[in-house]
This record gives sequence, structure tokens and C-alpha cells, in this order.
Amino acid sequence: MLTTAGVFTVSVLLTIIVAFESKWMPLAPYFPIYAALAILIPWKLGIWKPEWDIKIAGKDIKHTFAKHWKIILAIFVIAGIWNIESEYILYNILACIELTGISFDAAINLVAQEAAIKFGFSTIAAMGIYAFFIVLWAPIGESLFYLRYIQGTLRQENSFAFSAFVSMAFFSIRHATHFLFLLPEYPIAAGLIWVLSAFVFGFLMSYLYEKTNSLYPPAIIHFIVNIASIVLCA
Repeated sequence: MLTTAGVFTVSVLLTIIVAFESKWMPLAPYFPIYAALAILIPWKLGIWKPEWDIKIAGKDIKHTFAKHWKIILAIFVIAGIWNIESEYILYNILACIELTGISFDAAINLVAQEAAIKFGFSTIAAMGIYAFFIVLWAPIGESLFYLRYIQGTLRQENSFAFSAFVSMAFFSIRHATHFLFLLPEYPIAAGLIWVLSAFVFGFLMSYLYEKTNSLYPPAIIHFIVNIASIVLCA
């Protein structure tokens, strides 16, 4: 599992799992099995460094940000702007090739509405569960799996460009699987927007991880950006 072939095998299997969880498993569109495995795999493979140890986290974060504050600030600004503008930019690009449909925000709301009907609670509650995943789980789980495991393992024998591309390809495709819950009416334009938006954002996080050799900066920026996304959609 700590080889190039192992990384591809694990990543494909985990993507298949989240695809099934998003549509055909009892808790769809939520994905607790995938979310747990994304954290457990790096942990069980022994590549979960003590960055998440509360006793040393504060000191390490302070050191990392003091040493790399310029690149961290630059990536934070770029990621923030991309988070705000990406849907508009990508939707217009897709419109130029006559690939349109419901917006990304509309597709997210439709998933929440359908989930609310399925489980018998309010749309607000459905969105609240989704918010829990993207705010509390995503910065940690996605950083550990896509940056620490995929990119970190591949980087031992491959270039940064290759390692980051593979990592972010799986990262972006995984996001599109969440709209499988809406099958047979899959929102193609919204799915592509999510793939492309996540890929660019993910590549920024990959670059930051490469430059700082720490999960703190990308995880913290990911956390802030996800909170901003919820606020903007509220």
C-alpha cells in the first residue's frame, strides 16, 4: 500500500466505496464509511505523523507559519478568491461549449432536499449534516488521505507534478460522486464545476504541502474556505 501501485489500488477502491455510499448505501448521500477509512488508512499505515497531537500542535503550527508565512498567505488569498469566483467562471466556460444545467448551488440544495425526504427531517437538518462533514471532517480526513497518503507516498519516487496530479485527480473525482444521489438526473454541469473547482483548489493545497512539508497550512486554509462556503450559501 506504500508503493505507487498500492496507492492507485487503495485510491480506486476508496473512490468506488464513496460512489456507492453516495447513492446505493442506506445512509446515502452521506458517506461515513469513506470518511472513516480516509483517516484510518493513513493511521494504520503508520504515516500519520504527530501533527494532530494537541500537546505539540500549537508549537509546530507557530513555527510553520512563522517560517512560511509568505507562501501561506499567498495561497490563502488565491484559494479564497477561487472559492468565491470559481462557480461563476467555470459555469460561463461550460456555457461557451453549450454545456449548461442547474447551478452548483442548486444541485447541492437538491441533494439536501432529496435527503430530507428520504430520512424524514428538514432540509436545514440535511444541510447541517453535510456541513458537519465539510467543516469538521474534510480538512483533516482529506488532508491525511490525499496529501499525506497519496501525494506523500507517490512523492518518494515521483515528481511533484505527477504526485500532485494523481492526488488531486482522485480528490476532484470523489467530489463529483456525491451528485450520484440524484441519479438518474445527474447534474452534469454542476458535477464538472465541482470537479474542476476542487482540482484547482486541491492543487493549491498540494503545492502548499510541498513547500511547507506540513499538513497544518493546507488543513487550516481548507477549514476556513469550507466555512466561508457555508456562509456564502446560507
